[in-house]
Amino acid sequence: KVNLLTNINIDIAVDILNTIVDNPKTRSEIVKEVSKLGHKRPTVYFYMTKLEELSLIKYFEEHKKIYYMITDKGKKFLEIFK
Repeated sequence: KVNLLTNINIDIAVDILNTIVDNPKTRSEIVKEVSKLGHKRPTVYFYMTKLEELSLIKYFEEHKKIYYMITDKGKKFLEIFK
């Protein structure tokens, strides 16, 4: 079994998850908030893709906008790594 977390920067993952833990947000809203914490825009995009692949976040469409939300698995991840 391969550990998918070996190539993940936990700090960036936690920052992204904390951004959407209470309310879903668009990708641009997430990037704007997480960039204020010192993370570069391309890095945030990269990690959002990784978090989605790990099923820690998911997206849905509403009013022609894509929103990202944390999954139950993502909430458990935050409990461990917060």
